[in-house]
Amino acid sequence: MKNKIVLIFFLLSIFLYFGCDKKEKDNKVIVSNNNVIEQKINYKNGDEYTFKYGFTKGKIYKYKILSKSQNVQIQGDQSQTSNIEIQYILSIDPTEVDSSGEFILKVRFNSIKVNAVLGNQIISYDSENPADTIKKRNPAFAEYVAFQHSDYNLRLGINGEVLEIFRVDNILNNILGENIKNINDNLKNQLRTNIEYQLKSISQQMFQYLPEKSQKLNSTWSKTTIEKLGEDDAKNIALYRFIKVEPRNNKEIAIINAELQSETKKRQSVEKEGVKYEFDKPKISGSGLIEFDLENGMVTKKDLKTNFIFGMKITKGGQKIETQSKVNNSVLIELIN
Repeated sequence: MKNKIVLIFFLLSIFLYFGCDKKEKDNKVIVSNNNVIEQKINYKNGDEYTFKYGFTKGKIYKYKILSKSQNVQIQGDQSQTSNIEIQYILSIDPTEVDSSGEFILKVRFNSIKVNAVLGNQIISYDSENPADTIKKRNPAFAEYVAFQHSDYNLRLGINGEVLEIFRVDNILNNILGENIKNINDNLKNQLRTNIEYQLKSISQQMFQYLPEKSQKLNSTWSKTTIEKLGEDDAKNIALYRFIKVEPRNNKEIAIINAELQSETKKRQSVEKEGVKYEFDKPKISGSGLIEFDLENGMVTKKDLKTNFIFGMKITKGGQKIETQSKVNNSVLIELIN
């Protein structure tokens, strides 16, 4: 199950790294009703808009992340479909803001729900259901049990990139449990690195890598990244267009259109022990919309979809079998408070 769940984050992560050049803006300062001093952003200068994060210390922000993945495996005239749905509710508590514009954020898992259909197997997990805690003994659910009601810290760059994950020992202790004294330091460090990697993948979805220059309506920018695709690399080009500003509840929300183009190479055929493997060129595409609160400086909604198709022909003894993988991923991120 874990390998299938990893597929959710691979194709979605390509939207999370993009940007332009830099332009600074001063902030406005106001006092909210609960005496928390909020930093409001002077985001407009003529017909140009500045994109900048504006988390306020003492204020708690809550996000919902809903990821869905459908994986269809076809071999000859047979097929198997797997569906995985994961929902996280996370709260963000800004603890530090330095002069460079970076933030230290304390993130907490408020709830986790997993529903999966893997062939004929139905799997579910709900962190709010006490009975599901016993699923800790099942390796497929150990990490979710370890995450529930746990917190960690991250460092967020001025452009929206998650630069560092730290203070994850409580999650590591939850995974290892009573066995922690019997685990050597090398294995602990490896597990800690794996935890930090997965938390970074989850966390980055709540943020958007922002353009550093002020943008006019219909401005476009792009970001190119190289992602691992099995043994090969995929060159992913995320294209963005600032299409409009919508007024909502006395706020101005920037609407950004996202499109994914991907350049992949066709792998060379391989022959091993009398079996020949011929690979089709992988096809990756995606699209979506991002909504950003210009004055408060944060993502309010992201709705992204990606598609992946990969085929292979296997020949042995004059017989040929065609296989194909089709993966459709979607992620919906919403600010819910």
